[in-house]
Amino acid sequence: HHDRTGARGDEIAVVIFLAVLTWMRPYFLILFPILWGMWRDRLGGKSATVRCIGFVAVVATIYLAINRFFSAPYLTDLFYTDWIKAYVEQGLLGGLKYTGWKLATSLGSIREMITQGISGEGLAAGALYLAFYLCILYWIVMSIISVIRRAQGIRGGAVPLSVQFTIGLASVAFAVADLLMYRLSEGSKHTMAFIVITMILMPLMHENILRNISAYVALIVCAYLFIFMAQIPYDYDLPYQEEERVADLTALQEQLSDGMSEVTENVPNYENTIVWVLWDEVEGETVATDFGAFYAVPAGFGINLCDGGYVDAQLESMQSRYYGTSPGGEIAKRCEALGYTKIAESKSLVVYRK
Repeated sequence: HHDRTGARGDEIAVVIFLAVLTWMRPYFLILFPILWGMWRDRLGGKSATVRCIGFVAVVATIYLAINRFFSAPYLTDLFYTDWIKAYVEQGLLGGLKYTGWKLATSLGSIREMITQGISGEGLAAGALYLAFYLCILYWIVMSIISVIRRAQGIRGGAVPLSVQFTIGLASVAFAVADLLMYRLSEGSKHTMAFIVITMILMPLMHENILRNISAYVALIVCAYLFIFMAQIPYDYDLPYQEEERVADLTALQEQLSDGMSEVTENVPNYENTIVWVLWDEVEGETVATDFGAFYAVPAGFGINLCDGGYVDAQLESMQSRYYGTSPGGEIAKRCEALGYTKIAESKSLVVYRK
């Protein structure tokens, strides 16, 4: 629309859209050429470049502030920089060799995920990666077609060529970064943003929507991957209420309401926090603590997620007053040995008070 009318409202919408996306995921800064293309048409290349630099600086500063003051480190590393260290430690040739090996290994893992996604196993990560790579192929093909059509003087759809190039290059850039730096099971979730953007723009790629066969094909593919093949309960199932589950949580909530007392002075404080022990060893097996049970924690209390290994090593020095873990686990036994009071217990969660 902006490509034809130059409406200022479109520019404001894109600025807000890109800013919000970047604050959620910083790599969306790679989409800023869309904004540069809009400003270039109205202001010229130099002014557009200056504005874009200012835009990136402001958005990046706000993101760093959010990351510094309103976020906490994740439990495990999500980004891997070993391929960068290879260039420093092994030189250019060694770095290139390691990078090639990393790309090949990651692609092999994704191939296995995709095979599971389209087979009877229906793995969500594989379905997402397949849809994402199909989106990349779509933008590459459509960009080539748009260049040919422009050279022939044929009018294209509502999506400018600059936007097609930007989204295509951004998708490829993220794909490479994902292969080199992300934990693939987590990286697959980030592909959803690119998939959604593609699905939104597909109907606008042609003047006559009836000719936009790709949109209908995409709909069929997504329906197959995310509806018919959605067979793994952990990946897809919604947490519907069950009578037994509701009764268990209701009883746990009553116990916690009686056993947890909120301290209203000198807040915030550790007196009003409960440690969610992510996992524990129960009879020799690693068991993930039921996160849904923590919905029974009364209002006014903070929940602090901690890795089981960290709690095992730091339990005696931790300052939180309450600890929630799996019944019968090693952490539960240590809490009892330290004299902590058991204030609540259900089938999936036991809570101790220091």
